[in-house]
Amino acid sequence: MSWRGARIGELLRKSGDLTSEQVDSILREQQLSGRPFGDLAERMFGVGREATQRAWVKQYMGMGTLVDLDGESIDPGVLGVLTRRQAWQMMLLPLRREEGGLVVATSPERLPRAITFAWQRLQGPIYVLIADRKQLAQYLGKHYPWPAMDAAQKRG
Repeated sequence: MSWRGARIGELLRKSGDLTSEQVDSILREQQLSGRPFGDLAERMFGVGREATQRAWVKQYMGMGTLVDLDGESIDPGVLGVLTRRQAWQMMLLPLRREEGGLVVATSPERLPRAITFAWQRLQGPIYVLIADRKQLAQYLGKHYPWPAMDAAQKRG
């Protein structure tokens, strides 16, 4: 599986939030620190969180279409990385570990919030798949049963 897509630095450069020189500087720092590019852009050059989130959304949405969760393998051992409340609040479903990182699914509507949460709270690389909101709610209901949340998501 390939997780390559548009690079956040290039997206931020095209949007005018960073210069080419700033992108290069962040990439050098990223090699030393291992910190996410967006975090370094915010810390080093004051790029706003909203700009970084827009770039993340473009990056992930550019990776392909919505995944069908029926075709995705789910390792029950990774479900414990989130509490039921976190899973529902973030609309985030851990699926499995792959290529040294955690594969999760979220909906397009929750992508920026889910990515921010995952980056701040989960260990290691995170690979995000985009799923239909209603199907995601069904899977959250199955793996993180919470009748009130499940009913509210299905209605809304």
